[in-house]
Amino acid sequence: MAGDVPQGVLPAEDALCAQFAASRANLRAALDQLRAEGLVERVRGRGTFVSAARGWTSLRAAHGVEPLAGELGMTAEVLDWTCVPAAPPVARRLAIEPGRPVLRIDYLGRQDALPVALVTNYVRQPDASALRPEDLRLDFYRLLRAGGIELGQSSFLIEGTLADEHDAVTLALPIAAPLTLLVQVIHRPDGEPVDVAFARICADRLALFSRAYQQPKAEPGPDDEQAPAPDQSHQSHQSHQSHQSHQSHQSHQRGTRPGADGRAAGRQSAALTGPAAALPTESAVFPGLIDGHCRRNGGVTERTGGRHRGAGSMPAMTTATPATRRDRRHQPARWLRDMLRAEVIDGGFRGGHLPSEADLMRTFASSRATVREALDLLRHEGLVERIQGTGTLAVAQRFAARLVEIHGTGFPDNNQRPAVGLSNRILALAVIPMPPVVAGHLGRPAGEDCLLYEYIGYLYGQSLGVFTNYLRFPQAAAVADAPFDRDWYALLDTAGITVGSSDLLIETLRADADIAELLEMAVGGPLLGMQQVIRDEHGAPFDFAILRARGDQMSLRSREVHPRFTACPGEDH
Repeated sequence: MAGDVPQGVLPAEDALCAQFAASRANLRAALDQLRAEGLVERVRGRGTFVSAARGWTSLRAAHGVEPLAGELGMTAEVLDWTCVPAAPPVARRLAIEPGRPVLRIDYLGRQDALPVALVTNYVRQPDASALRPEDLRLDFYRLLRAGGIELGQSSFLIEGTLADEHDAVTLALPIAAPLTLLVQVIHRPDGEPVDVAFARICADRLALFSRAYQQPKAEPGPDDEQAPAPDQSHQSHQSHQSHQSHQSHQSHQRGTRPGADGRAAGRQSAALTGPAAALPTESAVFPGLIDGHCRRNGGVTERTGGRHRGAGSMPAMTTATPATRRDRRHQPARWLRDMLRAEVIDGGFRGGHLPSEADLMRTFASSRATVREALDLLRHEGLVERIQGTGTLAVAQRFAARLVEIHGTGFPDNNQRPAVGLSNRILALAVIPMPPVVAGHLGRPAGEDCLLYEYIGYLYGQSLGVFTNYLRFPQAAAVADAPFDRDWYALLDTAGITVGSSDLLIETLRADADIAELLEMAVGGPLLGMQQVIRDEHGAPFDFAILRARGDQMSLRSREVHPRFTACPGEDH
């Protein structure tokens, strides 16, 4: 938004209604939602202003394969530096025996002195023996390099959630503020996992930028005909699932926007050649991304039908008491919550049944109070449920989509895209004047005709997200005439349109009443929010999309391989 509003002042309501062809009621509802998200502030007698800027980083920098942009003014405050026995969730991801010593590094990442991320790393021994706390100043990868640990590849699981009371205290956030979660596994060049990390990022202070390029089509080779079996010793956190979760998450790794076959997807950030080499910078794609900072960019979408209500309501954002440097009482519960949460999401508990409190106390060397506190945090998030006489059951089940599929890149073999379980419901399909925000992203004059194509995507009848696309002509004409019976990229392929590259800005939001009603979720619940610009094979943008996916139903997986090394066996992108 900041890149489109001069000096951070929004136009008057009359001007906005005319600019976006919106009714006053819908405009005010949109402004109310922006105020609730902390994006704008209303000052009586002066107007509506854009709130403070937000930092950003590319996913490649988060993976450690490129430096942070301008360092982002980042610093790290070490909260804990202790050698501990590896709990089973950590041991499995590090391919070591439970109980083996690992170095726990817990730190608070700050940007310009403001907390933006809370990260807990578990580094395997003896790799951790050369690490020193004084070397953790700017970013974790500098610490690894200073300790002689070389990066081979990194994999992420990306999710959206809301801050609990412990997050709010440590990160100086309101309770129920949106957070972006990252679970990471770092491998050495020889393929050995060396570090597992659990990160919670303040979504209103730091966004993630991702760019992917289409890989050229290739004839099937021996590796395509018979994919190698996963190496159990090198599996990352995404691979440790029960048989039931394996079927639901792995055999249906396609959402409503995927567009690449799972076996043949290329790296997200390949070297550029030809027209793609001249693609614009991140700041040019999303105008708010300037000098390592960003603000959300968005438009006002006219919606019709339905009352503004949702399936229940999440807690409103409330203020927590700030933490002191010596207030560390809740750290053990936070560490245990992160490990148990990762196991629940991965389907690591057989039959979804969590061990008893006594077993959890023994397995994780924790007190009963710590175990109960961690389970309470998971219950409040809606991940587990306590049933009298039965125990604690995992009730969360996420659809895990590879980020290259959301981008629509990889090897586009339309015949290999499974349509099992996928369905869509079109909400809007109309030619409209191109809103100024969309025109800026597509490089076209405001007011020119464009196609608004909005739909809800479902997997086995469960809503995944609302996807709003604005397409320029002539591509819009072909898309409007093509059947929409699978995913978005299959639709583009049927329309004869080739995806050359795609940019994504990823954040976590809270669902407003309109989105909550459409997706049948709680008002205020977490959403994975994405803004996307899709280009053709010549580098010309033709589709600007706003994606709102249910944070309680969908997560993203991302992997980056250091340019000097090849991928580890058995790892998915």
